[in-house]
Amino acid sequence: MPDNLRKLFEALVRDHAGGLVAYLRAQVRDAALADDLFQETLLVAWRRLDDFDQTQPFGPWVRGIARNLVRNAARKRSADLLVIVDDIETPIAAAMAAIEKRSGEDWVDRLRDLRHCVDQLPAKSRDLIHQRYHDEHSAVVIAERSGRPATAVRKQLQRVRELLADCMGRPAGEAFS
Repeated sequence: MPDNLRKLFEALVRDHAGGLVAYLRAQVRDAALADDLFQETLLVAWRRLDDFDQTQPFGPWVRGIARNLVRNAARKRSADLLVIVDDIETPIAAAMAAIEKRSGEDWVDRLRDLRHCVDQLPAKSRDLIHQRYHDEHSAVVIAERSGRPATAVRKQLQRVRELLADCMGRPAGEAFS
């Protein structure tokens, strides 16, 4: 699988992990079983990532996988571990959709905005971000290559990430100050 697809998957999972765990815990009484189903959901999603329609939201797709795994678990395991109530599915799905809408945009928009923010950075900061996240070099490697202390590189990365976080929170098109 291409590296950029792996990174995209990781970002999507980070964005949706909390909601997926909440969804599973609402469906399953046993926390350990919910955690197992969470891991299994991610494995299935990873294997089926080519089936994911990138024009659609990731959250409902991955929750659909989780829903099927919960139903499979219900057939295989003791009923007292599971809460399978058809009436609960609709309110949970509606709540999750509302949460996702509140977060503002889908991942495609957020990725576009992040690229816009990175493009606004000074050249040295863009290069640092490229080395760290595109080339996947550690702060130590970047420091060795630049002849600077690793602590200085880590601090600069922290400042650049803060700039990017600030930029992502601003309306589109507004430049760094």
